[in-house]
Amino acid sequence: MGSIFQINQEYLQIASILEENGGELTPELEESLNINRDQLQTKGINYALVIRQLSGESDMIDTEIKRLQALKKSKDNTVDRMKTVVKDAMILHGIESIKGDLINLSIRKVGASVIIDDENKVPESYKVEQPKKLDKKQILDDLKKGLEVSGASMKTDGKSLIIK
Repeated sequence: MGSIFQINQEYLQIASILEENGGELTPELEESLNINRDQLQTKGINYALVIRQLSGESDMIDTEIKRLQALKKSKDNTVDRMKTVVKDAMILHGIESIKGDLINLSIRKVGASVIIDDENKVPESYKVEQPKKLDKKQILDDLKKGLEVSGASMKTDGKSLIIK
């Protein structure tokens, strides 16, 4: 077992290799991380540090995705409003098209579309069945109560790693 510096370097190397591999644990990397009883505590901590770093980066990416989705929605809404303003003005003034050096605008008819005012009043013949989904929570609850559920069983020996 090396010094703290060497352990830290190994941690950084593991994180770098895992990131380069897209999170895939290659046989070579797994071999270099073989753990024996003497190294378990240190190696476990190093693994946990890599997991924490990658989880934090994943959380930051999720936050950035949400920010970008909100920005996209705002831009899309602005585009829709601007299109409506131009379209309504062209219709009001009876202008079918506007030709420019870089861009052309025109009003065109669109096909008919359906607007549902009250879904409950639409006759049943127009309604389609959706594929059924399993209620896994209810199945688990029933299995825990000792009820038999054909085609399902309960796994009770699962374990997970918690890093705080």
